[in-house]
Amino acid sequence: SMMEKINIDQMLNNTRLMSNNVKCFLNEGPCTAHLREMKKMVPMLVKDSCSSCTKEQKIMMKKAMDAVKARRPNDYEKLSKFFDPEGKYEKKFLENLNESK
Repeated sequence: SMMEKINIDQMLNNTRLMSNNVKCFLNEGPCTAHLREMKKMVPMLVKDSCSSCTKEQKIMMKKAMDAVKARRPNDYEKLSKFFDPEGKYEKKFLENLNESK
């Protein structure tokens, strides 16, 4: 799948890449074709709490979210508000990701 092609560690450890990715997701900057595809999937993943995700995808999502939350709390807030403006899905989404361990 699209998500599995991404080297998550490389992405999370590259500050410039992370900034570009956040801008893409917030419609504030250009997206690579790869990210554009991922961005289209996010609203669906958020709404169904990633329940259609594979175990690997859940682990990857959790790793990415934890890293953004820890290293870029402002971006995490912006992304949360962008994809979940009413804060309806985040708790269940995170609970579902935590069950993937």
